[in-house]
Amino acid sequence: MVLNQNNAGDASKEAVTNAVSGATAGCRPPVLSQQRVSALEEQAASGDAVAQCMLGDSYDAGQGVPKDDTLATHWWRKAAEHGLAKAQYNLGASYLNGEGVPQDYTQAELWYRKAAEQGDADAQDILGDLYHDGQGVPQDYAQAALWYRKAAEQGDADAQYDLGTWY
Repeated sequence: MVLNQNNAGDASKEAVTNAVSGATAGCRPPVLSQQRVSALEEQAASGDAVAQCMLGDSYDAGQGVPKDDTLATHWWRKAAEHGLAKAQYNLGASYLNGEGVPQDYTQAELWYRKAAEQGDADAQDILGDLYHDGQGVPQDYAQAALWYRKAAEQGDADAQYDLGTWY
């Protein structure tokens, strides 16, 4: 398809919209064509947090782009700084596991907390784990229970299990 300059921006936005509408929960992208990757990169570069998170996920999974943990973390950070909870969770996981960044439990806690405070049950469960194990925070079973309970109340099975092992 040949586009004139007036249609190029609209086509780019449409490609990202199509990619976003095909996404699964959170900001996980579908398998992307090169055209959609280019449109996603353009939207991400313009500051679109959802596109940034999706691009990070694409680099993490190697979907439409080569797998690259450093670039995944780069795009998740941009989206996380815009306040996108799933990107904050992903960035926390990067720091927890040392993928794309040096392992840093303090940074992991910071980003998981941001997502957890927005109600992300997965982040709440992991934050409970961090308090339980004393990773990035002082070990504090009361805080662990608080975060497990928040996640469990949202139906998070891992948090329900973690909390249940205490009783």
